[in-house]
Amino acid sequence: MRCGFLNSLNAHTLTMFAVLATTVLSIAFDMPILRQVLGFIFLTFIPGFLILRILKLGKRNVIDTLIFSVGLSIAFLMFAGFVINEFYPLIGVSKPLSAIPITATLVGLVIIFLLAGYKSDLTKGMNVNSLTSNVSKTIIFKSALFVLLPTLGIIGAVCHNVAILLLMIVVAAGICLIAVLSHKLLPTELYPIAIFAISLALIFHELLVSKYNLGVDINSEYYVFRITLNQGHWDKPGTVLAPTPTTNIQSDLSLTILPTTYTVLLNIDSQLAFKFIFAFIFSLVPLVLYRIFELQTGKLVAFLSAFVFMSTPYSFYGVEPLGLNRQMLAELFMVLSVFLLVDKSMGLRKRTVPFMIFSVGVVVSHYSTSYIYVLFIVLTFVLSYRFGNGGVLTKEVVLFLCSVTFSWYIYISNSAFLGLTNAIGNMTTSFSRDMFSTSARSNYAFTALNPNTSTSIVGLIHRLLVYCQNGLILIGVLMQFIRKKETRFAREYRYISVLSMLLLVLGLVVPNLAPTLRFERFYSITLLFLAPFFIVGGLAISEFIKSLSSRLLSSFRMPIFGELRSAIPRSLSLQLVTLLLVATFLFQVGFVSHVTGTASVSLPLDLNRRITSNDLKVLLVLYEVYIPEQDVFSARWCLQRVDPESAVYADYYAMKGVLKAYALRNIWSVLSNYTAMERGAFIYLTYCNIRHNTIVTGEGIGLNTSDISLLNECNTIYSNGASEILSVP
Repeated sequence: MRCGFLNSLNAHTLTMFAVLATTVLSIAFDMPILRQVLGFIFLTFIPGFLILRILKLGKRNVIDTLIFSVGLSIAFLMFAGFVINEFYPLIGVSKPLSAIPITATLVGLVIIFLLAGYKSDLTKGMNVNSLTSNVSKTIIFKSALFVLLPTLGIIGAVCHNVAILLLMIVVAAGICLIAVLSHKLLPTELYPIAIFAISLALIFHELLVSKYNLGVDINSEYYVFRITLNQGHWDKPGTVLAPTPTTNIQSDLSLTILPTTYTVLLNIDSQLAFKFIFAFIFSLVPLVLYRIFELQTGKLVAFLSAFVFMSTPYSFYGVEPLGLNRQMLAELFMVLSVFLLVDKSMGLRKRTVPFMIFSVGVVVSHYSTSYIYVLFIVLTFVLSYRFGNGGVLTKEVVLFLCSVTFSWYIYISNSAFLGLTNAIGNMTTSFSRDMFSTSARSNYAFTALNPNTSTSIVGLIHRLLVYCQNGLILIGVLMQFIRKKETRFAREYRYISVLSMLLLVLGLVVPNLAPTLRFERFYSITLLFLAPFFIVGGLAISEFIKSLSSRLLSSFRMPIFGELRSAIPRSLSLQLVTLLLVATFLFQVGFVSHVTGTASVSLPLDLNRRITSNDLKVLLVLYEVYIPEQDVFSARWCLQRVDPESAVYADYYAMKGVLKAYALRNIWSVLSNYTAMERGAFIYLTYCNIRHNTIVTGEGIGLNTSDISLLNECNTIYSNGASEILSVP
C-alpha cells in the first residue's frame, strides 16, 4: 500500500516534499543564507500556491499564480499565527510565536495541503503558454537587464550617490516612453517585469536612504512588532477606555504576528525583516493593478495606468506610504479582492472563497483601510443589485465581511472602533460650526494637490502638472457617464472608481473628515482605482483637441491642410498623454528640482542639503521622519541600561520616534523649560538637540536647548558625540 501511495504522488508533489524537507533542515541546523532564502520562498509562496491549487481556480498565467500565491500565503501566515497564539498557551506553550511551535505548525499544515492535492499536478492549472509561446533569447536578455534598475536604486540609496539615483529615475522614465514609442524594444510580454523592476527601484531608492525606520507611524508599528517578538506571543489590546495610536496598531496582525513569523523562522535582524518583507509585498501592488487594468483597457494603457500609481510619491514611494506597513499590506489584499471582482474568467463560486480570504486580510491588516474597504464593498453591492447582478458580492458575502469587521474591532480591540465612532461624532457635532473653517480641513488635505510650495518657476510648473493630473482623473471618471458605450470597465470597478472620486471630494469639502486619516492616505487608497482615468481623461481631451483641429483644417479648401489633417497619427494622443505623465513623474520624484538647483521635494536627492541646513523649518521636517544613527545607538543603550520603570524625559520627536522604536518606551514625558523633573530620572538628548541646539516640544514647535537651565546641573552618563543621556540629580 505504501508503494502504491508513493506511485500515486506526481513528480511535482515529490519535488515540493523535497523542497519542504530541505527548508526544515536549513531551519533546524541554522544554515546561513540557505535558511533565509528557502525560508522566505517557503513562507511567501508555497502555502498560497498549494491553497490556490486546492481551490481549483482554473487556468492561471504565471503572473496571476505568483500574485495570488503571495496573497494567500500572507493571509495564511496571519491566520495560522493567530490560531497558534490563541490555542497553544492552553496546552502549556508559553511562547507560541517562537521557532519550534511556528515551524512545526506551518510545516504540518503545508504537508496537509500537499496531501490534499496530491492527485493533481500542481502546475496543471498554470497557463504557461501565454508566457512562453513568444519567448526568445532577445526577450530573456531584456528581462535580465531589468535587474539593473532596482540595483541602481539600492546602490544609490545605500551609498547616498545622487548621480546613480538620477540615472535610475531617467531609466524608469525612459522605459515608460519606450513602451509607447517602440513595441520592438519593449514587447508587451515584458510589461509585468518592467513594472516590477520600476516598483522595486522606486521603493528602495527611498526606503534605503536610512537603514533605520523612515517615517512617523512606522516607529509605533516597529514598537508593537518588537514587543510581540520579544514576548514570543501577541497580546491583544483588549478593552480600553480611550483609543490610543498604540492600542489601535496593536490590533493589526500585519504588524505583530506576520513580521514575527518571518523574523523567527528566517533568523534575521528585526529591522531587516521590517524593511524588506513589507517592501517586497508592496512592490506587488502595481503588478496586481496592471492585471486589473489589462483586463479592462488592454496591455499598453494598463502599463501606463500602473505607472501613474507608481509615479506618485503620496501613493507609492514617498515617506508617508512607505512608513505605513499595515496600510501597504492592506492595499495588496484590497487590490487582489478587486481583481477577483473584475476577472470573469473564473467561475463565480471559485472566486468567492479567495475573495473572502483577501477581504478578511484587509480587516486584520489595517483598521482605517478596512473601514474604507467595507464602505466601498457595501455600496458597490447595493449599486450592483440595483442596476444588475451582484456577481461575487452576494448578500451572504457582504454580511460575512461586515460581521468579521465589527467583531474584530469590537471584541479583539474596541480601541480602533471607538476611534471611528468618536471621529464620526466629532464631524457630526461640529459640521455647521466648521463648515467654512480651513483649519477643519487640515493642512494635509491640500498637500497631495499642492506638493511644491516653492515660488520659483519649477515649483509653479510642478503644481500645474499635479493639478492637471488630478483634473484629467476627474475628467476620466466623468467620461464613464458621458461615453457609457465606449468605456470597457467592469460594472463593479466603475462603482468603486466613482466612490473613490467621491471620497476625495468629500475629504476636501466635509470639515474634519481629512484629519481623521490624513488626506494623503485617502489619496493613496483611492488612486489605486483612479489611476487609469488619468490616461482615459488625457486621451479624451487629446481626441477632442484633435477633432477640433481637424474641423478647423477641413474648413480650408487648400490641399495642404487636407494633407496636414491626414498626417496626424492615431497614436499621437497616447504619446502626448505619456509625455505629460513622464513630465509629472520627473517633477514628483524631485528630478527636475534637483537638476535645476531648487529645493527638492525628494528626501533621497535632497538629504545632504537638509542635514547641513541652518534653516530650522527644514531641520524640523527632516528629523520628524529621519533618525540619525547616533540616536539609535543611544536609544539601544537606554533599553539595555536604564530601568524600564525610571522616568525618561526627551523632546517630542524622540518620544514618538527613536525612543519608542529602539528603546521600547511607550510612556514618557516631553522635555521643556516648564517640565518639573523627578529625582533620579533621565534626560535623552538627540542629534538635533545637541548639534542644532533645538528641542521640539510639540508639532513644529522648537525651543533652544540652552534655555533649559536644568541641563547644566545634570550628569552625562552616556555620550556618542551627537546624542547623550543625562541623569537628574
